[in-house]
Amino acid sequence: MIKRFRFLSILLIIILVPKHYVYADMVFGNAFANQNSDKIKSVADEGFRSKRFIANSPSGYIIPKVEPGSKKGISPSFYYPRWNDQYVITLKNEFAFINGELIDITHTIFHNGQYFGVMAPTHSYQPPGWVLMDELLLVFDRDNWEEKHRMDFYYDQNHNLETIYAAKQIVFWLWPGSDREKWILNCTLDEFNFQNIWLDYSYKDHNDKEWGKIVIKYSYRSRPSSDTDGFPIERYDSGWVYLSDPENSNIPAFYPAAAGIKWSPEGKIDWDLGATVYPPVFPANNALIPTPKPNTVLISILVTALCLGIVVVLKYNKDKTGL
Repeated sequence: MIKRFRFLSILLIIILVPKHYVYADMVFGNAFANQNSDKIKSVADEGFRSKRFIANSPSGYIIPKVEPGSKKGISPSFYYPRWNDQYVITLKNEFAFINGELIDITHTIFHNGQYFGVMAPTHSYQPPGWVLMDELLLVFDRDNWEEKHRMDFYYDQNHNLETIYAAKQIVFWLWPGSDREKWILNCTLDEFNFQNIWLDYSYKDHNDKEWGKIVIKYSYRSRPSSDTDGFPIERYDSGWVYLSDPENSNIPAFYPAAAGIKWSPEGKIDWDLGATVYPPVFPANNALIPTPKPNTVLISILVTALCLGIVVVLKYNKDKTGL
């Protein structure tokens, strides 16, 4: 009896636990992807770098599929419940992206006369799946801005970086005059130290103000805890910095991002063209379908198995001792 229980418990764990993790590659690691690996191309210049797009389907929403041209969507049941609170789930139990939502694409394929894109295969922050590239708009990013202004960049080997070294905080921008997110490096952290600063190139804006694309290597001590007094950490940060006043986080946007446009497989992009933007529409009869959290499911199964094991062991001991 005891041996049988152990065998069944181990078998249950072997069946359920790996399936929970391996299922994450049902899109990028399925038969279609394996058979067409030579036709799948990176959407960016390097490996698994992604490009950001906006959902823009004439229907008002996009349902990612397990493979290009398939009618089968991605089910949230058990395997992908982490996104339930963020995305619409149809009554067919499929994830849907409503127009206007952001989608990261890493690879594309030309299949049956159409281009399809696949979402980041790590699946760490959005449901996976293949979508029609014609139903997406490319988001303007730093690479696009730099490509457009590259002829205006220059390199000043003797540039004085004292304003950087003296700053209490350094504001990194996606590009000069950007209206997008910025991030701030706090230079007052415990034992903060600049280890090195590299100035890749510089750029002067319409007011003749100088910006620099820099990389900073720095170190600091982590916050103390009950177990340690903290430990040294080394990190890198990079981006565009306003060299005259690197602490200033209130610079008005003078070069806002261009509106989204259609993606081109040849890389021919004209940001002045614009594109038709379709309004968001919720799928007919859509509903948020509650599904159990994966960790909760696994824990419940293991706890149940453990309780059954305890009952079996107690019964076995009782029968053996006659008490």
